[in-house]
Amino acid sequence: QKRHEKLYEKVRQSLIIGVVEFDLPRTPKRKARRVKQELRAMTLQLKPPYRKNKILPIININIVMATEIDANKNINTLTALAGELLESRCAMYNRREDDLLRTIGQWHLPPDYLSLGKAEGRICNDVMKGGSNDLFVLRNLQETPYAKSDWNVFQYKLQTYVGIAVKKNSDVIGTLCLGYLRDYFPSNADKKLIGIIASAVGVEEERRRDKELSPHEIAM
Repeated sequence: QKRHEKLYEKVRQSLIIGVVEFDLPRTPKRKARRVKQELRAMTLQLKPPYRKNKILPIININIVMATEIDANKNINTLTALAGELLESRCAMYNRREDDLLRTIGQWHLPPDYLSLGKAEGRICNDVMKGGSNDLFVLRNLQETPYAKSDWNVFQYKLQTYVGIAVKKNSDVIGTLCLGYLRDYFPSNADKKLIGIIASAVGVEEERRRDKELSPHEIAM
């Protein structure tokens, strides 16, 4: 078993040679869904077992591994993309979990940032409650009530908040947001860009949900 685990980890550490996508068909216990996988490949030499008075040849084997790309990993990449392209100080994607907000995607957040906290009083929570398809921009943050109710605004001295609700079908499930230490107002091109990225995050959330559904939930 340990040898198998070592071999698996060695292949996992090899370079990605490509990405494939395909439709996984529906079964009685599984909903049909779109699958995206990373491909890795490497050649390994296996030493033959010892045999008295006999030398066995070394065996070369070619291994190809396909592993499904994690949805949360993609969300983190999309969050970073938003922060880089829109030149913010930080970026995050927050998902609502009951009365809490969990930060799934992070980019340039401070080391002491708390990824799980109460939703009440947070700007992201209010953006989710609003449920608008439009980008929400709030400037001069230190002069707003959020300077007291949203710990992040006060702690990191944010000046501008830019956020948009992320939806799965028509349901709001989270918020993609950017924080700035300066006054900032997005151009029309910036607004379109963050809208596209937010839609991509929604797709990843749908993929994550489909993957996590139990057979009982699928049957329902």
